[in-house]
Amino acid sequence: MNGCHLDRRDLWIRLLGANGLGLGVFKIEAGRFAGADTGGVLYGGKAQEGGDGSIYLDLNLAVPSGTPLPQGTAAQEVPHARHIQATLPPAFGDGVPQEIAAQPGSITVMIKRIRDDFLTPGTSPTLSDTHRLGGASDAYFKGRSAS
Repeated sequence: MNGCHLDRRDLWIRLLGANGLGLGVFKIEAGRFAGADTGGVLYGGKAQEGGDGSIYLDLNLAVPSGTPLPQGTAAQEVPHARHIQATLPPAFGDGVPQEIAAQPGSITVMIKRIRDDFLTPGTSPTLSDTHRLGGASDAYFKGRSAS
């Protein structure tokens, strides 16, 4: 595994399982994976790219107390850690649903890269950005006055 194309990537992810839907944002830099999701789960670990472009993830999750996990795990009263290993296709499947084993069940993930200049200071998001990130079709126009 060479990691050559995983030097720096910002990604968004949708998680779907027995308990519902979750969303998160992740960053890969120099083979290190870090991120968080809407449930407050923090992710850390490694991401390596194989010679065929497939991506191997070795992740540790810090789960806050009271957080149900998407794959059907009931919320626990104390914070706890989980570990997930997965191999995904090149470009993480580019938004195509991928199933990952996450005991006691599995989760379906959809991962896409966020373009490099997304929300750089001085750059406004576009309607295309909103759609790429899974926003509602009218999200871009809410709060904007007609000109």
